[in-house]
Amino acid sequence: MIVVDMGVDAELPRLPSLVSRKVRRGTLNFAQQSAMTMDEAVACVESAIELAVAEIKGGHTWVVTETWGSQTTAMQRHHCGHDRGLGRARDRRGTG
Repeated sequence: MIVVDMGVDAELPRLPSLVSRKVRRGTLNFAQQSAMTMDEAVACVESAIELAVAEIKGGHTWVVTETWGSQTTAMQRHHCGHDRGLGRARDRRGTG
């Protein structure tokens, strides 16, 4: 498994199991503006493709992606909250 930091809002320690591909520190509140620029989003996707290609060239046959972070959490909270009548997304925030 590869763990990649593309935008954690902190400086993480150098670890052998952590790949740093930080595009920016954290994202903005998507209820108020774009969470990131188009260039930042493209840079994240391009980094993911490069990492996947390297793993495939190394003999791996499975590539699975997962997103962890405040925007993912915020969207989950928005959908769960909306479905349960808990108010607007901007009243809740993900903590990353």
